[in-house]
Amino acid sequence: MADKRAFTSARGLFFVDGPKGAIQIGYCTGVNGNEIIARRPIRPIGQVRVAEFPVVGVDVQFSASYVRIVGEDEVEMSLLPPGRDTKDWLDEQPVRCYLMDMQASPEPKPFMVIHGAVPTGNSWGMMSGDVVSGTINFSATHTMRESELPG
Repeated sequence: MADKRAFTSARGLFFVDGPKGAIQIGYCTGVNGNEIIARRPIRPIGQVRVAEFPVVGVDVQFSASYVRIVGEDEVEMSLLPPGRDTKDWLDEQPVRCYLMDMQASPEPKPFMVIHGAVPTGNSWGMMSGDVVSGTINFSATHTMRESELPG
């Protein structure tokens, strides 16, 4: 059994912590994800009925759509590892992603932080002029909501 909770954001900025520090990678056109909470039934010995469904695991997956100008590179922005060899993907360090509330006053603030994110794939498209849109898929270890964030 698994409980699913979806989160989505249509506007904001997307940041990652990479080797060069916190990097703004662009304006989000959409961030979508799932937390899948796995539960297993516990039946006491000699009982037919389930006594409880404790959490045995949580999986986090999300995708982020972004817009960038031709000449900027996902590898240089620390979004994707260099090269495309399997070893490059296995050596990739997890990143932290900040989803920002751009309407917060007096300045934007994060409303969710996604920890331990690693890229699992990407897609892209060419728009008019020199603008490229793309979506990068990630798996992550956990999320922190606004109420869980410091200050």
